[in-house]
Amino acid sequence: MDTVYPEPMSRLHRRVVPRKRKGGSFRYRTQPVTFSEIQMCLIEVRGMKVPIRKNQYAVWNLIRKRTDFTEESSK
Repeated sequence: MDTVYPEPMSRLHRRVVPRKRKGGSFRYRTQPVTFSEIQMCLIEVRGMKVPIRKNQYAVWNLIRKRTDFTEESSK
């Protein structure tokens, strides 16, 4: 005698059905950037006169110090 009993009413006992995703891009992945590309950008930015906000001064000072250090060490 083959008897099949119904699933319990609780949602915890139901099988998990994976949902199909709508749309194509849920996560935007960028291309990795090489160290040489970063150095090229720093050299270009260093030669430009860019308007800087007050909260960006610390970042720019760190960039300048880093590029000064790398130039001195390469000589």
